[in-house]
Amino acid sequence: MKRRFERPETRALLFRAVAIIVSVFVFGSSFAAAPAWWSTRGVLLPNTNADDHALINEGQLKNIAAAAVAEMDAKLPGGAGNDLHNLIDSWATPTAQTNDYAPLNLGQLKNTAKPFYDRLIAAGLSTGYPWTGSSNPADDFAASNIGQVKNLFSFSILTDGLTIGISGGASQGTTPGNFLPLPISVVVNSSNIAGGLVDFAITNGDALLATDNSGTQTPSTAISVPVTYEFDETNTNQIIVARVYVYLPPTASGASVIQATASSDGQTASVSTGATALDPSTLSPPTDFTVTATSPTTSSLSWTVSASSVPTTLQESYDNGATWRTVGVTGPGVNFATVTGMTPGQTVSFRAFTGGIYPAGGGTAFPPPSPSGPPAPIPPSPTTTPGTVAPLSYPTIKGETVGYGHYKNGRAGFLFSTTHNYYLTETKVISTESQDESGSWAFSGSTTTTSTFDPITGQQTTQPPVIVGGGGSEVELYGGTLTTVSDSLKRLIGTGYPGDRARSTYTDTLSNIYTTEMLVQNVEARVPAFRNQFTISDNWAYIYLDSSGSAYDVYKLQYKWQANAAQTPLVVWDEVFTPYDANGDWNPGPNGENIKHNVKRWVTSGTADSPVYVIDPTQQNNKHNGYYEVLLVQIEPDDPGQTDIKGAMVASVKTDATQQKHFVTPKTPGDSVKFRATLADSSNDFDLLYEWHVPSGVTVAGDTVTVPREPPQDTPNYTIELRIKGTSTVVDTLNVWVVSAQVSPDASQHAQQPTIRPLLFDTGLQARNYFKHEITPPEIFSAADHPKLEGTLTGVPGKSVCPDKNLANGADHAWDASRQVSTSYTKSNFALTLHSCADEKGVVYPTGDDANIVGNDDGEVSDELNRNPYDPNALGYLTDNDMPGRSVRNTEGSAGDFVRFTLLFREFTRVKIGSTWYRISPFYPWRVVFAFKKEGAQWTIDAGTIMENGQN
Repeated sequence: MKRRFERPETRALLFRAVAIIVSVFVFGSSFAAAPAWWSTRGVLLPNTNADDHALINEGQLKNIAAAAVAEMDAKLPGGAGNDLHNLIDSWATPTAQTNDYAPLNLGQLKNTAKPFYDRLIAAGLSTGYPWTGSSNPADDFAASNIGQVKNLFSFSILTDGLTIGISGGASQGTTPGNFLPLPISVVVNSSNIAGGLVDFAITNGDALLATDNSGTQTPSTAISVPVTYEFDETNTNQIIVARVYVYLPPTASGASVIQATASSDGQTASVSTGATALDPSTLSPPTDFTVTATSPTTSSLSWTVSASSVPTTLQESYDNGATWRTVGVTGPGVNFATVTGMTPGQTVSFRAFTGGIYPAGGGTAFPPPSPSGPPAPIPPSPTTTPGTVAPLSYPTIKGETVGYGHYKNGRAGFLFSTTHNYYLTETKVISTESQDESGSWAFSGSTTTTSTFDPITGQQTTQPPVIVGGGGSEVELYGGTLTTVSDSLKRLIGTGYPGDRARSTYTDTLSNIYTTEMLVQNVEARVPAFRNQFTISDNWAYIYLDSSGSAYDVYKLQYKWQANAAQTPLVVWDEVFTPYDANGDWNPGPNGENIKHNVKRWVTSGTADSPVYVIDPTQQNNKHNGYYEVLLVQIEPDDPGQTDIKGAMVASVKTDATQQKHFVTPKTPGDSVKFRATLADSSNDFDLLYEWHVPSGVTVAGDTVTVPREPPQDTPNYTIELRIKGTSTVVDTLNVWVVSAQVSPDASQHAQQPTIRPLLFDTGLQARNYFKHEITPPEIFSAADHPKLEGTLTGVPGKSVCPDKNLANGADHAWDASRQVSTSYTKSNFALTLHSCADEKGVVYPTGDDANIVGNDDGEVSDELNRNPYDPNALGYLTDNDMPGRSVRNTEGSAGDFVRFTLLFREFTRVKIGSTWYRISPFYPWRVVFAFKKEGAQWTIDAGTIMENGQN
């Protein structure tokens, strides 16, 4: 199993579920020391030893929060802001339920800290909430401690309002005379920057500055750059940025220092970083350079950098390294890149070297330059050994996942640890009665305070009190005890302050319970619309409602396929749904019986992109909790090295969605070919998803099958089916065709023994022979779904030593009848003029790699009487004929002279599968002997002249 997608705590859910376990876990070393404002604003008690593991209470949290607001008011432009002031003000008036000694849980702590980080983010002093970066889920209802609170409030506002910092491109180096691969970026926290400009200057060294890296402007030692408003990496918070490009001196003259300065409201802030021009002769090339094809159009490159502060330049070659072009330059320390936009099936070589040549943006995904572009210069340092790759023919999925997750919010119920209920309305009533002189009690007034809670943000909104009569008196609650009556009701019945002749009753009532149905509706309504921004390999969707009904996540997927239509006529995939059990655990079932499948097919029909498909978990499987993934399913050769050695995949003659896959291999007793079911990056093991259905003779081992390269006994081919486990549903089908042929004399034709052929000045002998090539299985030509090997072709192998015989013209179809020849002659002692190039060159049978597939006596197709085995009148066979002959000039030789020509032939059948020719028949030998003798002034036929089949 390649990966397991355990139930994720998604972004919205993380806000509740990630615990701040210890201080180092929350912030790391960047907030290890206590900020100065803790002492100046009374956060710390002098002469005491803090126990960071002690529980925190509400009063302590309020104290540090109030001090933090005071610090922000003093040092941030605009102060802490209304939200934080309102928070502090809400604590100023205690109520009956106020208990500053009550302990806090983690959820309450984060809810209190959130508006502080909202303000820091808005000021450019933080990029997110400390708790959202954790992969460690925890319980928001767990108690929090002093150390956790101190970590959340350990931020420092380092200047009186204005701050500036390096956000990208710090401490770079590259080869002399080039731009740094990344611009230097600074972030300021004030929108009131003087003139809207940040001043950059070279304070040491010989580097120069420019506002872009186009090379069209003259660099200088000082430059002012306008600030721009951008979103941070979370795409939610706006930040103020200025960038400058650094051009290094033409010689390795050491480091230069770049200083950025901003001014605002009389304040000035500066920050500096370095840039180094490196001596190329001292740079070592990257090591461990690897190139891997990841799709039909992309390849992944990785390496080990030789210097973490120096960029890496990547180059590619389309001509086996004769010329190189720069693909791109990565940022310092980056050790991987993805090259996109490649041509499927085209072999490309890559190499890398340390340092940068051309200006580049520092990303790690590069489209290749136009092959007609200028060649790259020679690298200034040693390069890696080039890696060569041909992009895969696999279809590539490109998807877009959108989603939203949230949890129940609001006012926790009074018995929350048991009920886990939240309410959206809270009503507090103090009702007072007075006693008259007769001892009778009568209503004298009440005060009602109503608060509502936003179900998404948890924000509490309290309405002005409603006072009836003289209002309710808190004093007259004296003598009572606050009692929890139920999850939604607390009550206190006072006896009244002694001597007042009055008494009050206090009720705290929770209503408008936040139901699971409301949570589901709120989450589903907030799932964003698709933006049609597709990403390679994004193939999942997800739905999860926790067992208590208090947290819900929905992620939808839209996806499409990209394929090389010439190589992949049909794409088959499976939308796999794996449910979770009641505890939220992965639950495929012991034999995969709980998994749901939705097999789909797309016929490429010459197009590169499929239609767009959508998985919406709210509309499928009754909203059952679980994980969806889209798996490309294909049966393919287990070892790509088998292709063009043992045969090849061949497209079907069919063009609709019912077409099957075909592999054609020559008969080879004792050998086999192995196939694998490729499932991309599945979360489940193969044996939970699928099973094989195979004929006799095929062996199964896990996700592979092995097929003998010998014909099956009772069927024309081996039909291998990949089925959904435990069902008869076929996902993919592969037909393995083991082909062979038998050559024999064609009994339907009349062969001609050598006979005299009178010529004008010569005497000739000529014979004629006919052959039939019967191919098995014949169903490979007639089955409704068979491999498409019909049609014309070019690319016939071999080269003759005779200029009058062009072997490239020896076949124009994939199935071909061919011939080899070996010639020799003997003669008496006279001067003989040879009329055949084969005799002049002493042609013999091909040897080496050509021995099996080159027809050195096959330079035309006109001798092939039937070269189309798909013809209904000649189904499954080829026929050809040959008319060999030799002649002797009558003016040569004397009476009694002789000459004997021996021609040895081998007929054979060959077929082109994929890009390789294979011989699929035994050689059928035959021979012709042309014997001449001179009688008087005329040459005539001599004894021993013969044409024989079946032997040489």
